[in-house]
Amino acid sequence: MSSRFLSLHERIRIADRAREPGISLRMIAAEPGRPVSTVSRELHRNQQPDGTCPRATPRPRSATPRSPRSRRCPSSRAGR
Repeated sequence: MSSRFLSLHERIRIADRAREPGISLRMIAAEPGRPVSTVSRELHRNQQPDGTCPRATPRPRSATPRSPRSRRCPSSRAGR
């Protein structure tokens, strides 16, 4: 996997460290050598309404709903 994206191991480690008392975002970010903003976005993006961080990765791309596409031309071929 590209170093541009967080690995599953990094996601789990960030979530675990965020639950520990007295640990700052800077301390969490220093361990894997990631920017503080990346850790902050990861925690905010994957935080549940009750404040807990899930251990799962984001939904796979195939699970995201696709937006409906309108066709430029009607699909009826009666006019041809």
